[in-house]
Amino acid sequence: MAETPDIAARYDAETDIALAHGVFGSPSFVVNGEVFWGDDRLEEALLWAQGRHALQRSHQA
Repeated sequence: MAETPDIAARYDAETDIALAHGVFGSPSFVVNGEVFWGDDRLEEALLWAQGRHALQRSHQA
């Protein structure tokens, strides 16, 4: 199942998208164009997605 043409095409497309965002390792998270690299950045990525990251708040003031 994982080696079907549809899955291979999806994998290639997702890889191209990741590379276009500058992703170079895993895990990486891209949220609204902002790249968070590493498992220890998951919480930051979630805060960014919610608009509650400290850097977002400092720019809103």
